[in-house]
Amino acid sequence: MNLVIGSGPAGVSCAMALLQANQPITMIDSGTTLEPDRLQALQQLQTIGPEQWTSPATDFLHDGMRANADGILLKRAFGSDYPYRVPLSGFGLTLDGADFRPSFSQGGFSSVWGGVVLPHRDEDIQNWPVRVAELAPHYSAVAQFMPIASGLDRLSDLYPLYSDRVHRFEHSPQAKLLLSRWDAASQPLATNHIRFGSSRVAFRTQQPSGDGCAYCGLCMYGCPRGLIYNSADTLQQLRSSPNFRYIDGLTVDAVHEDPDGVHLCCRSNADGSPTIVRGKRAFLACGVLNTARMALAQGWVPEPRLTLSDSQYFLLPLLTFRGAGRGFDQHIHTLAQMFLEILDHEVSPYTVHLQLYTYSSLMREALLDKVGPLAPIAKPFANSFLSRLVMVQGYLHSDHSDRIDVSLRPDGDRTLDVRRIENSQNRAVIARICRKLWQNRRHLGLVPLTPLLKPGLAGRGFHVGSSLPMSAQPTPSATDLLGRPYGLHRTHIVDASVLPSIPATTITFTVMANAHRIGAAAASLS
Repeated sequence: MNLVIGSGPAGVSCAMALLQANQPITMIDSGTTLEPDRLQALQQLQTIGPEQWTSPATDFLHDGMRANADGILLKRAFGSDYPYRVPLSGFGLTLDGADFRPSFSQGGFSSVWGGVVLPHRDEDIQNWPVRVAELAPHYSAVAQFMPIASGLDRLSDLYPLYSDRVHRFEHSPQAKLLLSRWDAASQPLATNHIRFGSSRVAFRTQQPSGDGCAYCGLCMYGCPRGLIYNSADTLQQLRSSPNFRYIDGLTVDAVHEDPDGVHLCCRSNADGSPTIVRGKRAFLACGVLNTARMALAQGWVPEPRLTLSDSQYFLLPLLTFRGAGRGFDQHIHTLAQMFLEILDHEVSPYTVHLQLYTYSSLMREALLDKVGPLAPIAKPFANSFLSRLVMVQGYLHSDHSDRIDVSLRPDGDRTLDVRRIENSQNRAVIARICRKLWQNRRHLGLVPLTPLLKPGLAGRGFHVGSSLPMSAQPTPSATDLLGRPYGLHRTHIVDASVLPSIPATTITFTVMANAHRIGAAAASLS
C-alpha cells in the first residue's frame, strides 16, 4: 500500500500516476472543509438562477474579503478562512518580513487559488535535473483531469497547451480591446521581446449538467458553480477506484522508514489521539512548510534551518488609453484575462510573467480605500476610471527574488520561524519591467502607474519551494530525482519543496506534472 499525504494538486497528481500503474493507495489528509452552514448556503445558491445571485443571497461570499492598495488582504473561499485553518495545536508559525502559511484543507491551496496555469520552458529551468521534454507527458496527463480554459494564440509556440480538450471563455470588454490592439501591434511587440495571449486558467466553462459560466463576476469570492478547478474534484474521481482509500481527519507528525516499508505517526484532528498508518512507500504532498517542519524535526537535513525560494510577487496598476464604455463591469469573469511574457535579457535572463486582471468589485473597493475620506467625492468618477484600470500581478524568477529562511524552534513545540532574506536584485528588475512597459505603452495601449507599484512580501504569491531541491547527484541537503531525502529509500517528497528553482510562469501546473512523474517512476520500484 502506497501512502500519499495530502489531497492538494501534488497529492492527487501523484495518486493518479500510481493508480494508472495499478498501485494501491491510501491517502492521508487533514481534510479541513467548508463549514456546514456555508456549504448549505452555497448549495442553496446553486438551486437558483444567476439572475438571483444578488444580495442578500450572496452576502456570505463576501465575508472577510477586503482589498486595499496592497491587494486582497486574505483571499477566502466562499467567505471562509478554512483553507488556512490549523486543525491541531503544535503547528505554530511566526512571520518576519514574509507572508506565507500552510494549508491543511481538502484540496490544499487549490481550494482558494486563482487557477492560473502555465508550463515552464527549458530556458527557465536550466539548473533542474529534468528537462521540459521529460515533464511533457506528465503535463499532458495532468491536463486530462484538470480542465484548462484558453485557446490557441500567440503563446502556444512557447507554452504548449498539452491538451486537445481546452475550454474557451469570453473575455471582458476591457480585455477584448487590449487583445485587439496587441494583435495589431504583434510585430513591434515581438521585436521588443514581449509576447502576449489569453490567460490559461484551470476552469470549466461548462458543467456536464449543462450549467456553465454565468459571468457573474464572483470568481474571486468562490465560483458558485464550482467551475474553478479544485483538486478535491479529482479526489472524488480517485475515490471511485477500488484501489484507492481516503482517510481524512488525520494530521501526520512524522514519517519513518522500516526495513520493508514506512509508517506514519499521525494524530486525530478530533481529539489528538495518536495513530500509526503503515505502508510500502510514503509520498509527501503536504506543502512546503509542512514538509519543512517534518524534515527539520526528523533530521533529514544536516542544518537546523532550510532556505525556501520564492517567485517575487508585485502589483502594478495600469491605465488603458481608452475606456471600455458602459457595461465594462457586467457579464464578466474576474480571473486573470491575459498574459504578457517579457523575454528580454536586458530586463532579466529569465521570463518575466505578467497576469492582467480587468474590472472586479474588489478593484472598486481598493480604489475607494486609496482615496480614503475623499471616497464620497470620488464615487461619481469611479466608473470612468475603473473602465480604464487594469491590474498586473507580476512574478519574477526566484534568482531575482527574496528568499525565506525556515527554522524549527528548539523548545520542541514545532513552531516554525519564517524569516525573509532580502535579495537586492528584485527592485532593480521590477524597475526595468516598469521601464519596458512604459517604452511600449503605445503598442500596448497601457500606461503603467509606476508610483503605485506594490512589491509583495516574501511568499505573498504562494509560489514557494526549493527547500529540498532535486539533484542528479543528491547531497544531504537535496533529494534525488524521485524526491527522496538523502539516505532515505521509501520516502518521496512530491510537492514544490523539490523544485530546484521557481520560474515566474506560475507553479501549480509544474508541481502537478513533477508529482505525476515521480509517482509514475516510483510505481516500478520494488
